[in-house]
This record gives sequence, C-alpha cells and structure tokens, in this order.
Amino acid sequence: MPKSPTCQPSPEQPASGDPAIGSRRPTSWRVGAPAWVVLGGLFVLLAAACSGERPYLLDATTTTTATTLAPAVADAPPVRSDCQTVAGPGPLQVVIESTASTNPCVALASYQRVEFVNNADGAVQFGLGAGSVLLQPAETVVSEPIGTLLPPGYTGVSSEVQPIIGIWVVDTQEDTLTGQQMGLRDLGPIEIGATLADASVALGAGIPAVEGACFVTSIDQDPYSPLLSVQDGAISMIEVFSPGQFTRSEIGVGTAEPDVVAVYGERLEEQPSPDGNPNRKLLVFVPADEADQVYRLVFELENGTVISMRNGLTQVALSGNACP
Repeated sequence: MPKSPTCQPSPEQPASGDPAIGSRRPTSWRVGAPAWVVLGGLFVLLAAACSGERPYLLDATTTTTATTLAPAVADAPPVRSDCQTVAGPGPLQVVIESTASTNPCVALASYQRVEFVNNADGAVQFGLGAGSVLLQPAETVVSEPIGTLLPPGYTGVSSEVQPIIGIWVVDTQEDTLTGQQMGLRDLGPIEIGATLADASVALGAGIPAVEGACFVTSIDQDPYSPLLSVQDGAISMIEVFSPGQFTRSEIGVGTAEPDVVAVYGERLEEQPSPDGNPNRKLLVFVPADEADQVYRLVFELENGTVISMRNGLTQVALSGNACP
C-alpha cells in the first residue's frame, strides 16, 4: 500500500495530498457534534479527479458573494504544544459533519493548504482570516497557502456562530532544518541508514517511531519536517515538500526544470510519475561512483516545476513508496 505520512503527535495518521502542487496523501479531520476524530487509513487524491473544478478561498482584496465573518476567537486559545502538527505537503482536509462542533487545533506550515468538505445537511458559512465562504452540502473548497491568509500564531476558523477548528500557522523560522541541504544520502544531520534514535541525537529534536517494520514519520512538532520512511529500524528515504529546502547545488521545491537540468545534466534520467499523472514526471540523479549506486536523488516535477525531492535507497526513492 502507499506510504502513510504522519500527523503529530499521532504518527500513524496520514498527511495530506495537495492537488494544486501535485501531492497525493490526504489527512482528514472530521468536525461535528459532539466531538471530532482524525481519520486513519490512506487514500489517493488526484488533481480534481473526484469533484471536478474546486473553488478557492480568496484573499482579502477579492470580492466574494458571501458576507465576511470576523475571525472566531476561542475562549481559551491553546498553547502551541497542544495542537496536532501535520507534516507533509498538504492540504489538511477538514470534513464538516455538523454545524455544531468542537474546536480542535492543528498546526500547519505556511505553505500548506486546507480543504473543507461539507457533509452536513445544510449550508455552512465559515471565515478564514478576512475571507468568507458559503459552502453548500457536498461542496468542497481548498484554501490558498495558509500563510497568505492567516498570520503566524493561532486563529479560530468560524462556522456560522462558533469556531469549527483552530489553525496555528507556524512561522517559517521554526523550521528545524532551515539552512540544511539535501545530498544523495542525507538531509543535514539526518542520514539514510541511520536509526531514528541516532537521527534524533544528531538533529537535537525528537522523531517519534511507530509500531511495525515499515512506517513514515516526521520531526516532532514541526510541520516543515521532511517525511522519513523507516524500514527495519533504519531510515530508507527522506522526502521534502517545503520551499526553502535545497540540495547542495541550490535546487529545491519551486525550481524550474531547465535549472535542474543545467545543474545535473547528463547524470539525470527522466521517468514517468509513479502515480500515472501525465503532468508529472521524475528527474532522477544517478551517481557516477560505484559505491553510491544503491542511492538515488529524485526530483518530482509537475508542469515543469519541482514539487518535491526525495533521496534514499534506489528502489524506494524511485517508487516513492517505502511500505508497499
């Protein structure tokens, strides 16, 4: 089965796929009365495959047909450590089952998006920052990158007269790996083949483990964290989605294809995307040294732009799937 990224501090729960940037691993939060639950399991999200064209939350300068709601304020805003932290590409999928709901808190990186799905019987109007959206039953809306809508820190997202979820936008300066570079077999102090215990010591931050011989995890409380695939106790793949994380040759998420080719040239092999999306492809760096042939550095591109990078053991890195 496809790998299952993490939602901290429950590392067995999946992170989400973002059709806008070509990712494919959704995390769902169901919000309703009397409580919310985080969905386990895993499913594949292809760009607009299920519901067709989706509306997007608009910024404060754009006219909408809905009345703007003031941002909701929780009675007791949480502290940062109380929020569930979602690592991975996004979006976080919030499924509204009822207009009566509790107010969980989720921490997101500024580049991640939020997808709201209205499964309630009636229309739901909610506000996100200065914007407001009226969502009819069975409709879906996907936000712009959350950092363009909300300031760093906590904001309650209002649904009718009460918050349905609290979002904590984590400042980019809190990225544990800011300034660290990805190589063929490492990302900063995190090395392919290391145990999580050794990687945690080298990094100076916790990396939770999950029961089982194969799982995906991330740095504790860091939504900018790479996803770390672990097989038989050792890290087999590192995958990054966050803008600002680069290789030693300054290639990263958001780099255009010609720039990747200009840097790595004849060492690149082009392959189709494992998910079959014709708008995506892989550029695979093949090392020249015999000793490095068990590793690959893979750039995933959509419409000519890098949307993620991963390194690790050859077969795992090529498939992007550590836990079949």
